[in-house]
Amino acid sequence: MVDIPVIDTDPQHKHPSEGVLANLPKLSLGLPYSEETVQDLHAAGVVYAELLLPAGSSDFPQHEGIDIRYLITGHTLSDARYALSHHGSQVVGFAIDAEPEEGVLDLLAEHWMPVSGRLEDLPHGAVQRVSCASEICDDFGANEEGITLGGRSSWIRDRRIAVLLDSSGEDLGDHPLPLLRDLGMACIPVTQAAEILPEMHGLVEGFSYDPAEFLEILSDGLDASFLSLPERSALFHQVFLPAYQELADPESEPDSDPDAASEVHANDTEVTEAPRFSHDVWHHAQHHHDDSPGDKDGGISLRMDF
Repeated sequence: MVDIPVIDTDPQHKHPSEGVLANLPKLSLGLPYSEETVQDLHAAGVVYAELLLPAGSSDFPQHEGIDIRYLITGHTLSDARYALSHHGSQVVGFAIDAEPEEGVLDLLAEHWMPVSGRLEDLPHGAVQRVSCASEICDDFGANEEGITLGGRSSWIRDRRIAVLLDSSGEDLGDHPLPLLRDLGMACIPVTQAAEILPEMHGLVEGFSYDPAEFLEILSDGLDASFLSLPERSALFHQVFLPAYQELADPESEPDSDPDAASEVHANDTEVTEAPRFSHDVWHHAQHHHDDSPGDKDGGISLRMDF
C-alpha cells in the first residue's frame, strides 16, 4: 500500500473549485478502450489508465501525454491463453466479462496474471479487484447499530479487495461511493471519461469532499492498479503527491519530504526523477522498454480514474 502523508489542506481549497479539480492529476481503471475515451481522459487530467480490450486485439495503442496499459477481456480458456501470450509491460492483466469457463481462473493464477473479476468470481485468489455497480449493497443488512456486512462484503473489505464501482446512472443523492468508503472498502469510481470532472464536482457539492478524500481514493486506485510496486510508488511520489501538496496550507508543517519518500520507496529501482507537476510528467519520465513478460518482474519501466 502507498503511505499517504497527512496534508493540511489550505482553507481556500477545502471546497475545491472546478478549476482546481481539473488541474489535479488522476488515474482511471476499467473503461473500454476507444480513441474518444483516451482523448476525454487526457482532457480530464488523467495521467495513467488501465483500459479494456477484447481478446484477439492485435494492437495496443499508446498515446502522448497519458500512460495506457491494457487488460484483455474475456471468459474462455482461449481468451485467457491469448492474454497470457501478450502479458508484459503493455498487457498487465485480464478482466472477466462473463461467467468464466472452468479452469480459466486457475490458469491465470498459475501464470501469475492479475485478474479483475466480478463479485461472483470471489473468493478465488486470482481475483485482485472486482467491478460492479450498486448490487454490492445487496449483501448488506441492518440492525439497531446501523449497516452490517454480509459474508461477501466482509471478505472484500477485510482483504482490501478493490471495488471498481460503476456509478453511472446513479442520482448524486444515491451515489454509493461515500457509503462504501465509510464502511472501510477500497472503493474507486469507474466514471465515463467525459464525466470525471462533473462527478468530482458533484462529490464536492453533495458530500463536501475535499482534496484529502480525493487523495485517499487516488491512493486506493493506485494500489488497485496492476502496476508493479516500484512503479506505483514512483507515480504517487513524483506525480500525484506533489500536485496535492500544492493545495496544502502554507502555514502547516509538511508531514514528509516527497523527494525523500520517493527515494525510500523506490531505492531498489532505477527511477528517473521527473520535472513536476505537469500532467505530461509521467510520460516524459519514461524509460524505453520492450513487451517481454520479463519486464513486469524486473526493473521499473516508467512510462507515462479516479
